[in-house]
Order: sequence, then C-alpha cells, then structure tokens
Amino acid sequence: MTSTLSDRGEPAMLTVPPAPAFSLDELTSEARAALDAALNELHAYAERWVRLDDAKRGALLEDVVAGLLRIGPRLVATSLEARGLPAGGHAEGEEWLGVAMNIRYARLLRRSLAELERFGHPHLPHPPRLGPGDQTIVRVYPDDIYEELTQPGMHAEVWMRPGVSLEETIATQAWAYRTPHAGQVVAVLGAGNAALVIPTDMLYQLFVEGRVVAFKFSPITSYLEPLFAEAFAPLIAEGCLRLLTGGATVGFYLAHHPMVDCVHLTGSRATYEQLLAGPPPLARPLTAELGNVTPAIIVPGPWKPAELEAQAVALATWAVFNGGYLCSAPRMIIQHRQWALRHEFLGRFEQILAATPTRRAYYPGVQETYAALLAQHRDVRRLGTPGPDDLPWTLVPDLDPEAYDEPLFTHEQFGPFLGETALDAPDVAGFIDRAVVFANERLWGRLAATIVVHPETLRDPRVRAAYERALFDLRYGTITVNTHPGSSYYTGMTSWGAFPSALAHDRGTGEGTVCNAAMLRSPEKSVLTARFHPLGAPLMLGSHAMPLVARRLAEAQAHPSPLTAARLTIATLGGGA
Repeated sequence: MTSTLSDRGEPAMLTVPPAPAFSLDELTSEARAALDAALNELHAYAERWVRLDDAKRGALLEDVVAGLLRIGPRLVATSLEARGLPAGGHAEGEEWLGVAMNIRYARLLRRSLAELERFGHPHLPHPPRLGPGDQTIVRVYPDDIYEELTQPGMHAEVWMRPGVSLEETIATQAWAYRTPHAGQVVAVLGAGNAALVIPTDMLYQLFVEGRVVAFKFSPITSYLEPLFAEAFAPLIAEGCLRLLTGGATVGFYLAHHPMVDCVHLTGSRATYEQLLAGPPPLARPLTAELGNVTPAIIVPGPWKPAELEAQAVALATWAVFNGGYLCSAPRMIIQHRQWALRHEFLGRFEQILAATPTRRAYYPGVQETYAALLAQHRDVRRLGTPGPDDLPWTLVPDLDPEAYDEPLFTHEQFGPFLGETALDAPDVAGFIDRAVVFANERLWGRLAATIVVHPETLRDPRVRAAYERALFDLRYGTITVNTHPGSSYYTGMTSWGAFPSALAHDRGTGEGTVCNAAMLRSPEKSVLTARFHPLGAPLMLGSHAMPLVARRLAEAQAHPSPLTAARLTIATLGGGA
C-alpha cells in the first residue's frame, strides 16, 4: 500500500531563498548579559524541573488555564489592534478560537499528569489496535462526553510509526517521566504569524518533553510578551520558563549558547537551513515546524446545491483564517478535471472570497510574494476589495500539474494566496490515487493535507479502497477528512508536525512534533475525520455568532461542565448568553 513515483521520477531539489546573515556583533554587552542570565537561571533549575512531582506540575497548569482565560479578552483585542482588524467580526472569533485551543491544551496536559500519577500513563479513550500494514493506531478523540456532544461525528487517530507494537505504544507513553533525562534547556524560536501557536510550543516542551524553556518571541508578535508573561507567571516564578524578545541575531545566539541543549523552531525553511549550516553549524538537536503547500483534495461526488455551498463556505473559512498567514492554510486545491461540478464549486468559492473583507498585509515579504505571483501567472483572480494596506484574496486557477517548476507547487506562498489544479483520471478511484501521488511528489511540505469526500461516494467499493489507500499513503503528519487541519490542532490529543521521512527531496520540510497531550512516543501521522455535512455553521464565514461562540468555547474548555456546555449551546443557536 505505498504510492509510486510517476514516470517523471523524483522532483528536483528545491531552491531556498537565503536568510539574512547573522552578526553577533549586533548584540550589545547588556543584551548578551541579560540572555546569559536567563539561560544560567534555566540551566540551574533544569534538573529540579525533571524531579518535580506530577501534582505540583498539575497545579501550575491549573494556574495557566486560569491565566489564559483571564488574559483572553485583552489578548484578542491586542491582536486585532495589531492587525488593524475591527472588533465583532470573524477575525475576533478566530482569535478566541486560538484562546480556546490553548486553554484546552493546558487542561489536557493537566489531566494527563493526573492520570500518569494514578495509572502510570495518560489514559487513552480507546485501546490501541492494528491498522493497515499492522501499523498501531490509537483513537484519541473525542476524549470526553463534552467533545462528543459538541463535535458529533468527528474522531481522530494517531498512527504510530511502523514497527511500534501495541504493547510498546503504552509502555513508552510519557517517556520523559518514565526515563527522565538529567535536565535540559530548550531554546524555542517562536512563530511570527499567530498568537495561537505560541503557548503550545512552550507547554509541549515543558510538560511532554520535560525541558525548561527559553522562549524567544518573533519581532512580529513581541507585543504579546506582556500578556503571556502574565498568563505564564506561575511557570516563570517556578524557574522553568523565561520569555525573551529580539530579532534573528538573538535567536542565533540562543541556538548556539553553551547552556542550550536543543532548539525548536516554528518558522521558515530559510532560517532552518541557516541554523543547520551556520557558520557555525548547529551542534545540537533541532526540531522544526516549517510550513507546507497544503493540499485540499476535492473528491468528485453527487453534491447537491446546498452541499456544494456548504463546502465552498467551509473551504473559504479555512482559507481566510488569520488572513492566510497560517502553515495549515489551503495552498493547493486539487480537483478532478472530469468532474461536472469542478468549475461551479471553484466559482462559488471565489464569490465567497470576493464578499469577504480583506486584511492588512502585515507579514514581512508578503508584498514581494504577491508581486511575483502577478508577474509569473497570466490568470490571477484578485478577490475582495482591499484597502490601501491590504492585499486581495488571491487565487491562481488551472495550474498545469506537469509544471515541475511551478512556484505554487515548490514553495509555500505565505499569505492570502492559493492555487488550483486539475488532474485527469478515468474515474473517481483513479483520481484519488493520482492526487495522492501528486501531493506526495509535487508539493513541498509534509505537514498537513485534507480530503473532502461525500459519504455517498464512499459507498463504491473501489472508491472506498482508494480512499483507504490515500490515508495510508499520504506522507503528511496530519490528514483531515471533511475539515481543515486546524481541527486536529484544536484537539490537542493528536500529534502535529511533519511526516517523518528520510527522502532526499523531503529535507527541510520539518521534523519533530508538538501537541500530543496523550504523550505518545513515536507518532507517524494523525488522521481526523469529520462529517461531510458541517455542523459548525456558527464558526463559518457569514455567521454573526462566531465571536460569541468561540468565546463560550474558550470558557467551556477552561471549565467543562453542564453550565458552560449549555452556554455554548445557547450561543451556537443564536441565543446569546
């Protein structure tokens, strides 16, 4: 059940634009002294953190949950102001969803620690089972009654790496607690695109890997430092976390500091390559989340008009999240050229984007990316009515799938940009097989992929077999079905990171994982499946209830109870509360 390369063979190695050179001479003696002091404090505490009992760690996480909920309104308001976005719109709901994700993740880690203390390992909602190729599969979501009620029909699995047995899966859970290291300092170089990924990177290193953390904010998101300093004050006071600011030179200094044992980067491939290569070359382990040309594979089916509308809205909602400045944003829509509804679906998708307010082009280099797309392509759909500081939602349709040097295939175009291509195939099953090969062999990145498929389509045994092959063969760390990859990130129980691969043309796509509150030692990929008919209309574009529903979701994640669930339900039904 492995996909094969096309007759054209492997793609050429991708070129990477050079990152700016670092010069440590730019650091003042005062800046060096402050960084040295922070790292010395962390190094001195690292061994104590490893030995800290689970109950104390759990209490710290309980305080973090409360802190994240407390700063929530200010975090949302500050983020909107920094991006020039109005309150009360869809973007406000997106920011609240980020708060909800972070609160949920901290709460899940607290729960895992309590279960570790009680049972010897974090509890799994279902026992591991053997899947295709005798690969161990663990169903991790839904993990409680509230998730079952609020997300009916959605479930997620973690597929372990080949060779990991059922018994080993359980025996190696929470490895950092079973066989703790002597104490490690990790330098985490944070993302600049969104507030929602910042706490996850910190908390994963602290509570899953068991390392103390020197976290450096990107200059783009450094305005969030005071808020996170408040939310994470208990961890800072404990001595296991230091929050730092500064540019690329500070990150380079931290990565090479003798008190640092390992490095985690959420950022660009160019930065990753320069850290590895130097000078000097990085002489310690480096994990990285580097982005993706995320494919959305649209499987042909007997879609009714209402279903086509719902799926177009769902894809547009995913495309505009955080303005498109997201590693899991859809970058390449893959369709079957012979599907009768191909152009109707894409046309409706364009209409929805055209009616969606554009956003400020705040991310460095995005204007140059936009100019290059205009110069390189004849047919560029510029959608929406951008203001003077905005960019339009930008779609490049009908890309030639045989164009090996197509930039939209070979590089992540970070911003409000995506492309569409169509593949010839004799039938639906053949399309799925070809789409898998195309995604694996033509698109850069190994982070996340999505399949959209109608349940009626899967009644055909040949299509069902092709779909199941796709789940097995896709070389992505996260695969979602009928929902965007952010849904998997939200669960907190799945792993998030690039598919582990030793292929030469996969170099620089990322390595290591985050999230994974179940503390599974060797995940290969996570697979999350949702209903084809979306139930999340209050969170979709066009819903005026979006900000309130997302805020109620954050509150429900902080304190799951019949009361918070009821308030969430009332908001979802449009009743306020």
